[in-house]
Amino acid sequence: FEPSFPAVYSCRVKHMKPDPEIYRHVKGFSNVILIDDKSSYLKTGTEMGWKGIWFTAHIDTAESVRSIHPEISVTKGVVKAGSFNELEESLRSFDIKV
Repeated sequence: FEPSFPAVYSCRVKHMKPDPEIYRHVKGFSNVILIDDKSSYLKTGTEMGWKGIWFTAHIDTAESVRSIHPEISVTKGVVKAGSFNELEESLRSFDIKV
């Protein structure tokens, strides 16, 4: 981890989302923000008390199709960012300097 911007990489911890084990590698932080293009992965993070940014600028086709269904929505604690500018705005909304 880099202290200024810690991150968990699946290739390093040998677990991939949505495996709960990858989420367990993030501990000891009071402010966690998960950025992902999969809303279901963000939901798991918010269940752990994290904030989330649903980054849709490079969303895959399957996720686009799922996103039209009402059962898939932005979860409490998650903001949606459709561009890099919106991603920066979203990070600022969580008091992160960019």
